[in-house]
Formats: sequence, structure tokens, C-alpha cells
Amino acid sequence: MEKYLGENTPKLGFGLMRLPRDKSDPSKADMDQIKAMVDEFIEAGFTYFDTAFVYGDSEKVTREALVERYPRDSYTLA
Repeated sequence: MEKYLGENTPKLGFGLMRLPRDKSDPSKADMDQIKAMVDEFIEAGFTYFDTAFVYGDSEKVTREALVERYPRDSYTLA
């Protein structure tokens, strides 16, 4: 039987909706802090991330903090 990635996905997800903002420019996400948060989440053994177009700059942030920095088969993205 084929094994699906979702079968082993931990039950805690990282929602990329309300992201920390850059103190010098609140219109931008604080990418250093978000990358550190993503790294800590993955290091703790979690792999499920959630984003959506309606979350503002969430998809752009997700690409920079997760997609460009981790192999695609190491996380689940919804």
C-alpha cells in the first residue's frame, strides 16, 4: 500500500496568518523573526503549515521562510 505524507503529519499546525511585523516598517513582515519561528517549529518535529491568499502577505512570506529554505518533501503546506 502506498504511504501518504499526511499519515505521519503531526497534529499541530503553524498558521501563517498573523505574522510579526517589522518594527521599522509595520507594513512589512519581520522576516528574520518568521524564519526563526519556522526553524524552531520544524526542529521541534512539526511539519504542517497553513497559508491563504486572504492572509495578506502570507504566501510571499511562506515562500521566503519555508519553501525556499526546506526540501519540499519535509513539510506539508495547505
